[in-house]
Amino acid sequence: MPEAPQRVAPRLLGPNWFTPVMGTGILATAASTLPLRPSWLSPVATGLWVLAAAVLLAVVTVTVRQHLKWPGVLPHFLADDVLVHSYGAVPMALLTVGGGAVAVGAPLVGTAVAVTVGAVLMSVGTVVGVVTAIGVPRLVRSRDGYEVEDADATWLLPVVPPLVSAAVVPMLSPYLPAGWPRLLLLGVCVVLLLVGVVAASAMLVPVALRLRRLGRAPAEDLPPAWVLIGLLGQAVTAVHTIGDGAVTELGDGWAWLGPAFGLPVIGVALLVLLALAFWTVRARLRPEGLPFAMTWWSFVFPTGTVVTGLSALSVSTGLLLTAELASGLYAALVVVWLLVAVLTVRGLLDRSVLPRVEPTSS
Repeated sequence: MPEAPQRVAPRLLGPNWFTPVMGTGILATAASTLPLRPSWLSPVATGLWVLAAAVLLAVVTVTVRQHLKWPGVLPHFLADDVLVHSYGAVPMALLTVGGGAVAVGAPLVGTAVAVTVGAVLMSVGTVVGVVTAIGVPRLVRSRDGYEVEDADATWLLPVVPPLVSAAVVPMLSPYLPAGWPRLLLLGVCVVLLLVGVVAASAMLVPVALRLRRLGRAPAEDLPPAWVLIGLLGQAVTAVHTIGDGAVTELGDGWAWLGPAFGLPVIGVALLVLLALAFWTVRARLRPEGLPFAMTWWSFVFPTGTVVTGLSALSVSTGLLLTAELASGLYAALVVVWLLVAVLTVRGLLDRSVLPRVEPTSS
């Protein structure tokens, strides 16, 4: 009697596949914020936003199809104490594309469509982001998944989305009637900022302690560590966008808010970025190297938030140095994005970045 053929586990997209959307979208948004930008960069930024939106649509479509075909996929991913944190990338992808629609989409689709698309994506992303910020840590703690000695920067992924919301949602303020509608929106953003800060604080101490050991850590621990500068850069950007709205509605007395918070925090972010860049390059040059993985997208989005933070500081303080740093860092970001994007496409073609997943029985 012939043996029954063995079933081969399917190759599936995990929630970490929303990180290319984030990385491409932040490239578009950051370009629109640069104080020193050539005129040709605006259409390029719009093209990058279209690319990010296309990747988002593709990833959402494939994700929905595979969850319908294999209902056990979701329990499988949620049971993985590492991969479950990548669900924070889902709302951040929605928020990044939504913010890009408002920032650079109008010349292509018109202001009304751009604002509508941005508002929808921001609303959905904000709700999902609050769910991940509260739900993912509770889920992992319920099975004793957080051990200090195993602290990893990926723990920050599900708790960062409220900060991203606080940074991009104020873009909608100019399109609301003056007065209480705008103030209500800003109030919601302040709450989101506080939720993000509180949620991140619980993770920050063990992650920061782990960061001290990164110089001797395994190479694969380095890319996720870049999430830390994303937390700092996003906080600076959020305080500025909220502060700008407060100045518009409440007067210049709020103009101090962004620089007072942003200058020291962006200084810390730049120091951490330099340390991470040094350790990453050193790991890449080791004999064993730094093998490509989807975690390499952690180099892109967090760095992009530092660019937006520097750009916001340049506008609020008038410092030429911050504008020059933003432009230089953006140029380096483009190079990194090109490298990571090419490696991702190559990995997709040879399927090396699509691991086989055995869905949990439903």
